[in-house]
Amino acid sequence: MSSPNDAQEPVFVRSNWGTSRYVLNANSPVGLFLIVVLLLLAGGGVYYFYTSTRWSEGELHDAVYAVTDELDGAYDDSPEGLESGYSSGYAGRIERAIEATGEGPAHAIGLRVHEASDDRYEVSTAHTKDVYCMHVSREDYLVSAEVTDGAC
Repeated sequence: MSSPNDAQEPVFVRSNWGTSRYVLNANSPVGLFLIVVLLLLAGGGVYYFYTSTRWSEGELHDAVYAVTDELDGAYDDSPEGLESGYSSGYAGRIERAIEATGEGPAHAIGLRVHEASDDRYEVSTAHTKDVYCMHVSREDYLVSAEVTDGAC
């Protein structure tokens, strides 16, 4: 049976570990509730951090197709398709454009864009199994882009 003093358990008690700090009292209903809530919040924070630093298949798919739509029909008057600040060919441009979509983790963590051939680029991430092949070409300053699922 519970006594009337059970409801009067303090929420905080002095630590039994030799310090004078106060800790949550698991014998108090309010203290136990706070312990459970804090554990759930900590677990949720860890899960949010984990998902915000990794690519999902959907995020990569959406980003690659958005960049393809953006590049297709774009005007490019730079020599040989090179823009200042970008790496060789369109690889750097594709990488920065994917980062600009806002899909996936901030700063495109784990994104891999590499030139498979003269005008084909493979886009993948360290966190997904999906690979996309982007075909980017330029004729008379007009960029043509298309994407297919799978490696080039």
